[in-house]
Amino acid sequence: TIFVPPLVFEAAFQLNLAEIRRNLVGILLLAVPGVLVTMLLVGGILAGSNTLSWPIALVFGALISATDPVAVVAVFRVIGVPKRLAVLVESESLFNDGTAIVLFNLVLAIAITGQFDAVAGVVDFVRVSAGGIAVGVVLGWLTSYLIGRVDDYLIETTLTTVLAFGAYLVAERLDFSGVLAVVSAGIIAGNFGPQGMSPTTRIVLFNFWEY
Repeated sequence: TIFVPPLVFEAAFQLNLAEIRRNLVGILLLAVPGVLVTMLLVGGILAGSNTLSWPIALVFGALISATDPVAVVAVFRVIGVPKRLAVLVESESLFNDGTAIVLFNLVLAIAITGQFDAVAGVVDFVRVSAGGIAVGVVLGWLTSYLIGRVDDYLIETTLTTVLAFGAYLVAERLDFSGVLAVVSAGIIAGNFGPQGMSPTTRIVLFNFWEY
């Protein structure tokens, strides 16, 4: 609740919406089926080697299935990889956090109760994911609108800070994915918020989030 929202928001804030749209199919394939396959592979290896029981092995697999590309992205920027590759890796790393958290909650419930309902699991996954994205989009648009009506860099910086934590807390309160809410809010605010900012505010705001 303290560290995840600002870190995820900053990464999403820097993403270009047009690039995401152009590569959306690849991003979603990596962020949803990719995470699921990784969880099953890791869980299968642990369960097959009799290290853990299947339910616990899947919980562990869900825990580590979401990759964090901080070091990789830093290297990308130094060596100048193709733009599409950088967008795929950065975008996928944001969306896979939400996928992994939802999967973790599902397999944890299975491990605790010993019951598995595939239909209910899929419905819950869609509800949590779509709900989180919807919350982030709505709050991101609202914040971008307010930023366009204000010309004070301190207030505008404060609004984005409130958005980063607020999107997470509101989504979690509604039993949606807080991480996906922050991702979508950051993308909307980063692509539409600056349109209503003065040059000074843009410099201050981007420096603030970089810090």
